Amino acid sequence: MTRPRSPHGFTLLELCVVLAIAVLLMGLAVPSLTGQMARRRLQESFDHLNVLVSQAREHAMKESKPYLLAWDNHGAVRLYPADFNNEARRKLGATAELLPAAASGEKYALFRPSALTAQPSAEWTFWPSGTCEPVIVKYEGSSGVWEAGYNPLSGRGNLSRFVAQ
Repeated sequence: MTRPRSPHGFTLLELCVVLAIAVLLMGLAVPSLTGQMARRRLQESFDHLNVLVSQAREHAMKESKPYLLAWDNHGAVRLYPADFNNEARRKLGATAELLPAAASGEKYALFRPSALTAQPSAEWTFWPSGTCEPVIVKYEGSSGVWEAGYNPLSGRGNLSRFVAQ
């Protein structure tokens, strides 16, 4: 003898099938979302550096004196007037404009292909004319890596490598 089925309910089997399909779809969607979030964080790191580059260029042109972006041993980047000596930089220290992402374990590395010395300093100068030295900046962080070459006339970065993890 069979029981009459309720017209408004679902059987346990139907609920299990729907739940299995939902779990399968979530399993497919999560890696895609994770990759999108990593790409977004990577793009934000590039955008943060570009903001600091724009600030250095604007300060140099506005104040008619050179400004520089200086890399420390931990990969942090700070903006200083070029005429500051090491003592003045230490005093300015925490109040200097800092690349925000560098404080969270991410690293920005500076390469100066046109430098005349074998081991150039980790400083990127922006001149009052709005020009700068051509450089390559490499970024490494938990979200991936990127590499960008910067135009000496405009100071704009051109991504040559962008790999999200």
